[in-house]
Amino acid sequence: MTDLLNEQWAQDLAVRVETLRRLKDIACAGADPGPSAAAVDAFLDRADAAVRKQNRRGRPLLDHWRGLSVTTAFENVHAAEVFLVDLMTEEQIRVLLPSVMARARAVLDADDPRLHDIRKLTEDDLFCRTHFQQAMRAGFTAEDQIFARVRTFRNLVVKCTGLLIVMVGVMVALVTTHPESMPLCFAPGGGLTMACPHGDHTLPTAEDILIVVGLGLLGSAAAAAFAIRGLHGIPTPYDIPVALAVFKLPLGAFTAVTGLLLLGGDFVPGFSALDSQRQILAYALTFGYAQQLVSRLIDNRARAIVSRLPVAVAGHADRP
Repeated sequence: MTDLLNEQWAQDLAVRVETLRRLKDIACAGADPGPSAAAVDAFLDRADAAVRKQNRRGRPLLDHWRGLSVTTAFENVHAAEVFLVDLMTEEQIRVLLPSVMARARAVLDADDPRLHDIRKLTEDDLFCRTHFQQAMRAGFTAEDQIFARVRTFRNLVVKCTGLLIVMVGVMVALVTTHPESMPLCFAPGGGLTMACPHGDHTLPTAEDILIVVGLGLLGSAAAAAFAIRGLHGIPTPYDIPVALAVFKLPLGAFTAVTGLLLLGGDFVPGFSALDSQRQILAYALTFGYAQQLVSRLIDNRARAIVSRLPVAVAGHADRP
């Protein structure tokens, strides 16, 4: 039995490691284990150590960022599976052939020469164990590369999110102390009383920027919930949907403020004079949601990357 781990991918892989150990024991029953069995044990030991490299609260933050535990665990499990083929009978290997080909088709490009060699496994009457192992390595290597790109993309989104949070935070801090430096009010009648996010005033107030930013966050939160609906089931330990959702929040606050500034600067003819506080609040909420026009490009990129991830394939360790 495996211990209860803090992350689903770790729990799933711990079970997979234990399963491979039992398969190795069955394959070696009544026979000389040989060097391949020792190699399988060594790789599984490293994978198990990587899986359990976490404390009560989970993996360290640096490990989450660099993905060392995930990469080490899966690469060693993949290597163990390849060496386990040496201990299997030809009949057992032929049973695994469809899953190996399915994985290769999922992760390799259509014009990849390795995919052509893998297809030949079903065409050759004379089965070659070495070619089968090479097909497994090709699929596993391509899969590891895809997950490395997923991690790099996630880290890039996190960096951009952090930069946006700093920019919005500095902007809010400056405007709350000097409200007149970035007025978010409108004077449609040309009088002294202006329609502001905080109400009707003669001068901008510090609360104006806070209200607009808050409505921008609400609008972007609604857009995030709508936009990531197609990514919620993607099996990856790198939390792509969470990173995308968090990225939209400061972006929505930023677009809400800049959108009102553009309206106040007559940048959009016919929409420069907002008559009431409610209109201003409605536009701030709309501009917060409208950040989706920008962030959907990132959403599309995320979908393009994760669409290459292999689905569950029988007979192999899958990424959670």
